[in-house]
Amino acid sequence: MLLKLKFLIVGVWNTCFGYVVFLALDALFSRLIIEKFYPYMIALLLSQVIGILNSYLTHKFFTFNKNQQRISVEEFSRFTSVYVGIILLGLILVPLLVEVFDFKPRIAALLIIPLQVIISFKSHKNFSFRS
Repeated sequence: MLLKLKFLIVGVWNTCFGYVVFLALDALFSRLIIEKFYPYMIALLLSQVIGILNSYLTHKFFTFNKNQQRISVEEFSRFTSVYVGIILLGLILVPLLVEVFDFKPRIAALLIIPLQVIISFKSHKNFSFRS
């Protein structure tokens, strides 16, 4: 139960952090790039990369209590591989929601968060930070 609570706390932080980074980058790139598709896609990709680094550190040292260990290449690789799938999911679903269903990019990115949370919890618990 404590693990789920810690995951939830860190998840809320990481989600808010990543979404704010996305909003900031989307606003920046929307001013710099005229075409509709590129600003939100670049912002989505970059915010995911920044969010992954933040997420790894907070999950490693808070959620899964790996304070005694150094950052390992193997563990980081497992962690990152989970997010490759999550990023791909976002790169498919966000444009689908924006281009086909006419959602605003900010809303589309927000709508896929619950699915990403479920996938990431299960994957990190059973794969990334397994003992």
